[in-house]
Amino acid sequence: MSSLLQYLDNNEKTAVTPTVETEPISTEPNTDENPLLKYLDIEAPAVTQDTEKTTEVQPTPTVETPKESGFQKFLDQAFVQPASSLMVGYFKGSAGITDTLDKYAKYLEDLTGVERGGAFRDLTKLYNARAAEWEKSGIPEGQGFVNDLGKALYEGAGIFGIDLPVIASMGPWGLPIYSAIKGGGETAKAHENILYSLGSPLVGIAKGTIEGTALHLTLGAFSNLSRPLAQIGSGGTFAGLTAWEQALTQDEIDWSEVTAQGMLGVGLTLTQGKPSQLGQQFKIGKTNFVKYVKETGIRETKAERFYE
Repeated sequence: MSSLLQYLDNNEKTAVTPTVETEPISTEPNTDENPLLKYLDIEAPAVTQDTEKTTEVQPTPTVETPKESGFQKFLDQAFVQPASSLMVGYFKGSAGITDTLDKYAKYLEDLTGVERGGAFRDLTKLYNARAAEWEKSGIPEGQGFVNDLGKALYEGAGIFGIDLPVIASMGPWGLPIYSAIKGGGETAKAHENILYSLGSPLVGIAKGTIEGTALHLTLGAFSNLSRPLAQIGSGGTFAGLTAWEQALTQDEIDWSEVTAQGMLGVGLTLTQGKPSQLGQQFKIGKTNFVKYVKETGIRETKAERFYE
């Protein structure tokens, strides 16, 4: 028995204890494919790692407008801007006429107490608004002498296109009549004293009549010269007097108005006496036509209507 215990004790001392080697556990994700998943044809789930999300502010894309081509610029400067400036003058001239009529209406309203209705006032506001709208696309101001000159010429031509037909429609003495009407509108004001109220437009009418008559006689004097000299003299006189008057009464000279008056002088030189001549030619032609159709058996009333 003792020999058995001694044998076991010796075996325990000499026994080799097996050592198990352990590999360090890796914290990195296993990228090796699992054979079972590969056999079943199943993809391994992707290992997600918590990453710090950062939001970047994307810059706002800038939209580049196409550059204006040389041809478009040429069209704008050669046609659009001059036409727009011409329309500015047209509406300014129209506003000047309706404003004068509104002043008379305002004078009568203050004098009699009867409301004027405001038709001429509304038309004046409308024409001024249209002029301001067209001016946005017109010839720009302050970009050199040539631009300013072109602006004055085209706007003046627009005003001239309004004033000349109005004056010509009033007959040979249309200029004094037109000047008298405008002058009366400038001074017409109602006062507490009835005599002052009645006399206020007469002051402007008298002043306008004198100025208009003087210009009318000046045109008659220039008509004795050759046509080119008459046009230069009339245009220079009208423009010069307008510029001189504005320099005395205004802080800044309106060169479009000065240009319009110069053109008006030239235009009246060309049309002086022609309205009455045209009227006489119309009557002569009508008489001859009526005589002709009477011979063909057409009634006179029908012939007159047809001719007119």
